[in-house]
Amino acid sequence: NVIPHTSMEEVMASSSSSSSLLDILIVPGGMGTRTLRFDKPTLEFIRHQAPRVHILASVCTGSMLLAASGVLPSGTTITTHWKTVETLREWHPTLIVDKEHSVVKNENSTLYCSAGISAGIDMCFRLVTDLFGETVARETAKSMEYTYPEDYQRRIQF
Repeated sequence: NVIPHTSMEEVMASSSSSSSLLDILIVPGGMGTRTLRFDKPTLEFIRHQAPRVHILASVCTGSMLLAASGVLPSGTTITTHWKTVETLREWHPTLIVDKEHSVVKNENSTLYCSAGISAGIDMCFRLVTDLFGETVARETAKSMEYTYPEDYQRRIQF
């Protein structure tokens, strides 16, 4: 069971401290990211939390917020929804935007990115695999009646 040990109010109140109450920060995507990439409180929250969490992740266009916040070093490989791959490349040319894979995990890093909603589920199985082992991840997928991802190639071509 995943049981939160803190509330969102406590997380927001701790934003000025030197530690984080979060273990994992998953930045979601969606249409709202187009305006949130200019939202100072959102970007500052990501900037503050990113170096303090154990795992940083994004789903879909959440990678645009990670990029806009400045927490991704030059040369970092990320991915995003297929409709925004080229936009993300244009806006952040120092980042490597992978269009071949639906889930990206940087080697020797705790950064995970997924391409879209279903890829976000696949990314979570990758997280479970990395944290608890493949057996637990496969059993979780089976319990959900979800096919465990054998690879992270994109399901669509564009």
